[in-house]
Amino acid sequence: MLLILFSTHICQSIFSQEIICGHVVDAETHKAIEYVNIGVVGKNIGTVSDSNGYYSISISSQFDPDSIRFSCIGYESRNINIKNLRERVSGDILLSQAQVYLNEIIVTPGKYKEKVLGNTYRTNKIQAGFRENNMGFECGILLPVKKQTILEKLTCNISECTYDSIHYRLNVYKQTGKMLFEPILKKPIYIKQKVLAKSMTLVIDLSEYNLIVRENTLITLEHIEDMGIGHLLFSGGLIGNTCYYRKTSQGKWEKTPLKLGFSVIVKTVE
Repeated sequence: MLLILFSTHICQSIFSQEIICGHVVDAETHKAIEYVNIGVVGKNIGTVSDSNGYYSISISSQFDPDSIRFSCIGYESRNINIKNLRERVSGDILLSQAQVYLNEIIVTPGKYKEKVLGNTYRTNKIQAGFRENNMGFECGILLPVKKQTILEKLTCNISECTYDSIHYRLNVYKQTGKMLFEPILKKPIYIKQKVLAKSMTLVIDLSEYNLIVRENTLITLEHIEDMGIGHLLFSGGLIGNTCYYRKTSQGKWEKTPLKLGFSVIVKTVE
């Protein structure tokens, strides 16, 4: 154990940690883009720009050969070499708006049945969620979807919250492989709400977004605002639908050790 710790200390001392700061704007309008996901893909190094498009991220020089990705719903992702980004004296990071192609929506005739998918835990004995004020951290539940399904309402059972108000982004992904998820939203969905009690039920109406899915779907909440010291924890359990999290923007997905108390009312064709 002593040898391992010593070796780690030497490796860390070789590479310097440097803070990279910048500003992300729309390539056409030059207006700031809020809450852009910024990070080294799969390396758990990342952050989120603030509401004015500014960001600050600490990256070791060992990652200079890698690229950092800037991505935001409604814009084309952009990859920039970290060494080049570090050497930039000035200049905004420009993101171009993505061309939106309207997918054909096939409404299957028949009677729709309403049901609940997910975990309905309501307890404060087992908790999981946002334990720290980490930008880009997100967690959520994977819904098993086998046929055309309409997402109606998300319920998150909060067991403990120390904030007076919360500000998160809701993300929806389709599963494309093992630990692989692709975002499907065309516009961001923000959750801003005052906390009226230490424990409460957070209900998010999804019906206005016309979210129709046909494969396994991951729904998450993402920490995008610096809310200071505090935490937001959800009721949890040991069995139920699989849940996932990632520590930073562009980080790798992992299964949560506990199941979150997230559930979704959906409509499916009988």
